[in-house]
Amino acid sequence: MLRKKTFFAALAILMILAVLVSGASTTVFAASDVVLISYTNDARSTSIEAVVKNNGPAKNITLVMNCYNAKGEIIAIGNADGRIEAKSTKKFYLINRASGPGDNRIEVLIVQNYGTGLMLVSHVNDANCVGINTVLTNGGPAKDVSVIVNCYNANGEIITTDREDGRIEQNSSKCFTPLNGASGPGDNRIEVLIVQNYGTGLMLVSNVNDAQCVSIDTVLTNGGPARDVTVIANCYNADGEIISTRSDTGRIEQDSSKCFIPLNWTSGPGDNSIEVLVDGVTLPLANIPSIPVYDPTSAAAPTSTTATPTSSSVTVNGKAVAFDAYNINGNNYFKLRDLAYTLSGTGKQFAVGWDTANNSISLTSRKSYTPVGGEMTGKGSGNQTATLTSSRIYLDGKEVSFTAYNIGGNNYFKLRDIGKTIDFNVSWDGANNRIAINTSESYTPD
Repeated sequence: MLRKKTFFAALAILMILAVLVSGASTTVFAASDVVLISYTNDARSTSIEAVVKNNGPAKNITLVMNCYNAKGEIIAIGNADGRIEAKSTKKFYLINRASGPGDNRIEVLIVQNYGTGLMLVSHVNDANCVGINTVLTNGGPAKDVSVIVNCYNANGEIITTDREDGRIEQNSSKCFTPLNGASGPGDNRIEVLIVQNYGTGLMLVSNVNDAQCVSIDTVLTNGGPARDVTVIANCYNADGEIISTRSDTGRIEQDSSKCFIPLNWTSGPGDNSIEVLVDGVTLPLANIPSIPVYDPTSAAAPTSTTATPTSSSVTVNGKAVAFDAYNINGNNYFKLRDLAYTLSGTGKQFAVGWDTANNSISLTSRKSYTPVGGEMTGKGSGNQTATLTSSRIYLDGKEVSFTAYNIGGNNYFKLRDIGKTIDFNVSWDGANNRIAINTSESYTPD
């Protein structure tokens, strides 16, 4: 009897393992707090459901779906941002715009480490597609960007170019969809450029240079004041004579891009060439540096680190104050309530609130602080373990992104982050190993 029970138990385990292996479940980040439990992997489905489990603290994440054709080209992308609470499971929904019969396949990626700046996760690279979906993530401050797509023919000539502007917030993703006006069969290829530094004036990013095209799409970016411009397309024959000239005028705003489309009435086969002038001059092509490509195998940022008591003395408006502060990775972190308590009554006072139900911290500028007990109880001693704060943080009712740590049940914020947000100055006196806080001066970067 015992042998039969052992046999059937082993058989049950094998059956369970077989189901797990043959199903849609996929663990993407096995060594991470956040894991992908399962997702819809039928490429004929429009809605791709993905179930994510978080074994660690609450965090913001992005899910990205790539749909590949039989050639391994990405033909559709979907993305979804969301917050997953600590020790919980959440379902995300992504749209697959390439649903339909065929040998397409689905890939789902999790972005949980946004880094310190802009990253490219993926973009459509099948030149047969009209919408060139491009997903970016941003771990740095919110910024305005332009996503530009060029479609090249087999001869290496640009046959269409388009762009889309947009703002991408910190620790989030965004899908941009510039259009490919030359979609169709052939050996065309796609190039995607990301403009995040608009410079100080007008730049030419790209223009159609295939003289067989009717539309001479021309993408400009402008880092200077808004201005009205005229874009002229000249078409030359093999003898160097202009056989067609057309213009397109319009206004381009500051820190943005725009596509102008002068026409080429002599399009057709031959040795014709295209010249594009902007306000009567030839602008050099802008050098657009590539941005890092997100590595889905990268581990998430560590959630805990060592905090060392700050050895520096601190003054507030010239008066010495003993704060409970720690140095973490080369930056000074102060107990949030100690800062609020000390600055109360000054022009840069702020209140601190705690919402247990929603696990959130609220900061209210220009409001006096109400003590809760335990403020300014002395400096910490010895190294401590600092864990990234999982709480959401709101400033004057708007959610903001701070790097904050919990040490011994209290939240510690980077001093310069609070100084910048509340607008008081923080300076460093290296000769005397002293940090100075001055509420009568506005914040100035280090």
